Amino acid sequence: MKYIILCVIFVVFLLWNPAYGFLSGPITGRTGAPDDICGDNSCNNPPVCHGSYPINSGTATFFITVPPNYMLGETIDVTVSFSNSDSGLHGFQLTALDASNKRVGVFQSKDNTTQTEAYLDEYAAHTTIGTSKTSWTVQWTAPQLNVTDHVTFYAAGNQADGGGTPENDYIYNTSAVIIQPTPTPTPLITDDECDPATIQLSQDSLELQKGESREIVVTVEGENKCVAEGVTVTASVKKGKKRISIAPESGVTDENGHISFTVTAKEKTGKATVLFKANGLKEKLKVTVATK
Repeated sequence: MKYIILCVIFVVFLLWNPAYGFLSGPITGRTGAPDDICGDNSCNNPPVCHGSYPINSGTATFFITVPPNYMLGETIDVTVSFSNSDSGLHGFQLTALDASNKRVGVFQSKDNTTQTEAYLDEYAAHTTIGTSKTSWTVQWTAPQLNVTDHVTFYAAGNQADGGGTPENDYIYNTSAVIIQPTPTPTPLITDDECDPATIQLSQDSLELQKGESREIVVTVEGENKCVAEGVTVTASVKKGKKRISIAPESGVTDENGHISFTVTAKEKTGKATVLFKANGLKEKLKVTVATK
């Protein structure tokens, strides 16, 4: 793995000196992931950062433990650990990106040694209580759709000396990869053999900021969950045409019975509705365009 110089401010011993650390948890963007704030040399400048030693130069071992595989929508345990550390204070930050470097999934805390709320659930980190630990376990829930396999977990850790400044702390980073297992091929049932019975949306409501775009996946299935391939699905804005647009206006389902549409918010805020139709079936998507 290519090591990245980090400016991770994790753990300090003196609570009265907040300028030098985050005993209760680091600010986001310090895991060493490709799109994090401090993913290059520009942040390695004391006293703002931990610049006393090169990355991963301490005597401890820092690592992530995950299962080898995951399924869409599945919740798994992710453990971040130090071993062979002689320090009394430790911290970490963790995030997950798919193969297109898009941040994916959400984290959940299992106990009071970790937290996610301050990080919009896209990051996990230690709490004040958690700095006395050398291992932390959180839960990660994979998205239901639209993951570019594989998923890489990136973590940075601080082996702190408790001196109250960024100096003399050892910073580590590591990563771990999980993949979706190759599914057993499903015998293809053509449109002639699979009459559409249901039309489903990846979500039934959506909130967008002005100018923001989001993807909605439409799935068409038959009576026995058969794949309705080649079915024409149309999409139209029935309410709020000045607020949103939809593209494409129509298309056909793929070999999995799926088709994707992109909803884009315009400059006017308020409510809007998109109507999806396929073979007499209908489904509505409620959209709210809000200000930032």
